[in-house]
Amino acid sequence: MEKEIHDLSDSFDVFKSLMQPNAQFSLTIPFHTVENVPRDPIAWPDELRSIIEERVRKWKSQQKVMQQMSTLLASSNEALAVPEDSFDDLGSQI
Repeated sequence: MEKEIHDLSDSFDVFKSLMQPNAQFSLTIPFHTVENVPRDPIAWPDELRSIIEERVRKWKSQQKVMQQMSTLLASSNEALAVPEDSFDDLGSQI
């Protein structure tokens, strides 16, 4: 879950840099809201368990949207990465 969000964030950063190459974006918002989570869920206090269950529930409800956004950003980044003048020397006048 966190890896996919991180990857989507990286793709969006690339998208922003391709849209505005001279602008620098440095706003980083940490995703981790719970620190030092024990690996054994049985050891989790009730409050921590409810926080994690809520995060997982939200993730599951939005997972398809995140995948679609990731696909859209990847396609946009590929299209934006092509230089504007790359098709100028084709030889035809169409």
